[in-house]
Amino acid sequence: MKSSNQKSGQLFAYKNHRIQILRFLAVCLSLFMFRGFIAAESENDIPIKTTRISDRVLVLQGTFMTNNVIALAGEKGIAVVDSTGIPSTMKVMRKIIEKEFGRNDFIYLINTHHHWDHTYGNQIFPEAQVVAHISAKAPMEQIRIIEFSASFQNRLNRAIEELKAMPPDSTDRAGKQAEIDEFKRIVRDYEGFIPCPPEQTFDDRMGLELGGLSLNLIFFGRAHSGSDIFIHIPEERLLLTGDIFLDGRWLPLFAGQEILDIPRWLDVLNGLLENTDNIRQVIPGHQHFWTKARLVLWRDYITDLWDEVQVAKTEKRNVDDIPNPLLINPRFDYLKELGHTEDELKQYHARNIRAFRNQLFEPAASVLEKAINDQGLEKAENLIEDICRKRDLVYHVSEGAFNALGYRYLQARRIPEALTIFRLNTTFFPESWNTHDSLGEALHVAQDYRSAYESYTRSLKLNPANDNGRLMLDSLGGTLSDMEAETNAPPRFPPKQNTGLLGPYLGQEPPGLEPKIFAPGIISTAGNFEFSCTFSPDGKEFYFTRRKDGSPNNIIYVTHLMDDGWAAPAPAPFNGKFGGNEPHITPDGNKLYFGSSRPLPESGETTYAIWEMDRTNSGWSEPRHHGSGMYVSVTNDGTMYLTEITVAFKIGRKHLVDGVYGAVEILEGPVNSPVPGVHPCISPDESYMIFDSRRPGGQGGEGDLYVCFRNPDGSWSEAVNLGDQINTKGTNFCAALSPDGKYIFYETSRDIYWVSAQILDSLRPQ
Repeated sequence: MKSSNQKSGQLFAYKNHRIQILRFLAVCLSLFMFRGFIAAESENDIPIKTTRISDRVLVLQGTFMTNNVIALAGEKGIAVVDSTGIPSTMKVMRKIIEKEFGRNDFIYLINTHHHWDHTYGNQIFPEAQVVAHISAKAPMEQIRIIEFSASFQNRLNRAIEELKAMPPDSTDRAGKQAEIDEFKRIVRDYEGFIPCPPEQTFDDRMGLELGGLSLNLIFFGRAHSGSDIFIHIPEERLLLTGDIFLDGRWLPLFAGQEILDIPRWLDVLNGLLENTDNIRQVIPGHQHFWTKARLVLWRDYITDLWDEVQVAKTEKRNVDDIPNPLLINPRFDYLKELGHTEDELKQYHARNIRAFRNQLFEPAASVLEKAINDQGLEKAENLIEDICRKRDLVYHVSEGAFNALGYRYLQARRIPEALTIFRLNTTFFPESWNTHDSLGEALHVAQDYRSAYESYTRSLKLNPANDNGRLMLDSLGGTLSDMEAETNAPPRFPPKQNTGLLGPYLGQEPPGLEPKIFAPGIISTAGNFEFSCTFSPDGKEFYFTRRKDGSPNNIIYVTHLMDDGWAAPAPAPFNGKFGGNEPHITPDGNKLYFGSSRPLPESGETTYAIWEMDRTNSGWSEPRHHGSGMYVSVTNDGTMYLTEITVAFKIGRKHLVDGVYGAVEILEGPVNSPVPGVHPCISPDESYMIFDSRRPGGQGGEGDLYVCFRNPDGSWSEAVNLGDQINTKGTNFCAALSPDGKYIFYETSRDIYWVSAQILDSLRPQ
């Protein structure tokens, strides 16, 4: 379930480098001292394979992604190269390293590039200095762990459903259960994730001394990523190559970037290989170890292909005619022995030809980005036409590069530029499901929901396995359903005007067990999205969130009961230019909490967070930063329930001790399982909690409302869906209680509804 903040487009997923999870690959063979799988000292019994290269070099490998983690022990301390993508796996590896070397003086953690499966375990070495290429720093600082964790949560949910569908006697059940257990561990790991970007970086080369071991770090050049480095250890005659040279299920990864540094690759390789005695072993980032002879073989492949592509361009020959040595050179027969088919080798070579050839043409995405940034979008229209005319004659058009450019504009909230780039990409690559998926995401952010629905439909037709497209179609279907069911009542009064409505709840007739729209034409209005509300304990103040169609900002509105009637809603004075979300007044009426992306006082960073105000004789105090999270709900004794958004995006709570809130405790049990809950609404006596969640068995759309009841032992009962009388196929979220506990308010169909709390009576456990 997305938060209201996400719905406003302030948070969205970036898919340029889509998460591709490869499961349980072949166990690598070793020519060195094989010490077998060591049972991990953890509750998960994570198996780790260790290979001792020498007294000073240890290689560790887990089963997931089969990363090679290298530990190097010198007189001054230990250096670790790469850290896998799973902190709990790296924690077990650290214990093995300490046991094998009999010491724990870790001084360096070196990342061969910035990708998640080599860096997300960095936090296990807080005392070590993280070292990487300068190009790795920005992406490692901008990790979006919430979206990343959600992708694993989606895979976990799907695996659980697949296990349920298996016959009881299926031989595949054990493997599927192991997959589920591993995904659970990964999701749990990311709840406590700590980003650890490099503290020390370099551009070309760097030397590190361990005492008896020299580590020569060399930037290989843009290839698999923009930050690939090699590490040469002359005393051990070892070369660590990261993810450039791999085999097994992978092949050498050259074409990961639009612009490749092929001449630099050759300079680096030739410099390392010219000395016949300086390398005896090559250790890639995954799977099998290499010999120097195999590295020479692939150096020759790069050299020959680069030469032939340049000659073909000069002679205006078709580069597709360049012979494929992977099929005709006996030296490459080992690839077939590893299981690569002839078709795979043909496709791989053709991809390399295109990537190498493209280096001889103008990169269209880069040229267009410069023109748009320098001249503006309108003046760049002529260049767009020129690129379309001269594609493959002057310009190299890359689907991935245009996709990345579109997301850079989307992230910067430059919506017209993003839409232009994504639409252009669908023109260049009309049969690519991903181009239509990306356009759909931009249209969704632009609130053009019908067009977004069409784009995702096209994407899913091209790729029925597009899980993101399926989820977004479900969500957009709910959004469109909401738009159709929204009230058609326009605002009846200008802000602050006396409505003449008297009595509690804006003079509205209370509902029974049948939900009713709340105050149509006053609170719930056409052309606006209203949600998340709160009353003061005396019932004379009502705050709610409204976003006008076409506006990117959510605004908190307030209406007061005056002597002669309720005033029409007006923006609350504490919104400021940054707006606000999800107001909540505590049961004692002394505090008001709300969410906002206003600058944090400590850093000035505009990060979504919780803000609070105190009740004073003249109204509310100035807002002050409370802490991370969203959607606060407070009990009579001050216990705060909220959605934790820093690492977990789950419901948690904080206890008030001597006037100070402690750390967030993520709730265990049905509240956050099998799919996390969000937007908790806790009853003042803490006897039940209503929340929303996008879990299996619901109505679809953005999620349903559920209730959990507090058991005598303090745990929570199984979550119960509030049923189709409350939940629709659209958005159902942000529940709140009236001060007397008699009514439940919630959002559906873009409006605020209310219903008698007696609907919960039939749902309570017997």
